Amino acid sequence: GEMRERVVGIGISAPGPLLAREGKIALISNSPGWRNICLTKAIEEQLGIPTFLEHDANASVLAEKWFGKGTASNCLVFITVGQGVGAGILINGSIFSGNLNVAGEIGHTTIDYNGPLCDCGNRGCLEMYSSSLALVRRAQELARDKQPPGWPKAEELSPEKVFALARNGDTAAQELIRRAGRFMGIGVVNVINTYNPDMIILGDEMAEAGEPWLQAIKEVVDQRVIPELQKETIIELSELAIEPAFLGAGALVIKRAFGTLSRLPNNAVTSVKNA
Repeated sequence: GEMRERVVGIGISAPGPLLAREGKIALISNSPGWRNICLTKAIEEQLGIPTFLEHDANASVLAEKWFGKGTASNCLVFITVGQGVGAGILINGSIFSGNLNVAGEIGHTTIDYNGPLCDCGNRGCLEMYSSSLALVRRAQELARDKQPPGWPKAEELSPEKVFALARNGDTAAQELIRRAGRFMGIGVVNVINTYNPDMIILGDEMAEAGEPWLQAIKEVVDQRVIPELQKETIIELSELAIEPAFLGAGALVIKRAFGTLSRLPNNAVTSVKNA
């Protein structure tokens, strides 16, 4: 009873493509059962609490603008690089959402014209080469073909295990991370040429690979973006203490309920964290 009275809303952050206005998930990479699901309606009917669905990259870009590295940015892009790849694009304080709220699906831009078929119907999609799923797939192939010393069995591999191997100096794991980073670099080049942001922040699962992954991305950007543009584009990893997608989803609920974030105390980040 009392707890429910204190809940002003539920914020859900989900990967896309999703039709956020309808509260509907159109497609989640590698999760066929999640196609065309109306999530907000189901939850509102169950709990009777207003529920908002936002794309994880959009929630993340707002979190970085409000609480993170993006406070001074006018054209900020947050790229989530997890099982899928998506971009949240914040231009002069507003999310660029497109006609159906599906803008920023950079994971489904083509980086190989004749590449393999993706669930979305396109070929050679960026996320098929740069996602955490792609990293694990490559690592599993390597484990089966070469059985590198000190590696777990193929089916036991996860992104975290590959990152840990790399941190412990395993050259095969380090090369897999660099390779995924180089592919992601192509995606970043496309984002720079399409949106010309002043800042790009990278987060989600692959960002846990840290500095070596970021360096691989930046090397590709340095090679492929005109120098005048490259030197005016800051590329960073997210360093928020809380997963930005959760933080942004929580803050969005507050903004929708109260019309402002100015009521948030300075320790807002901790109160959202503990919510």
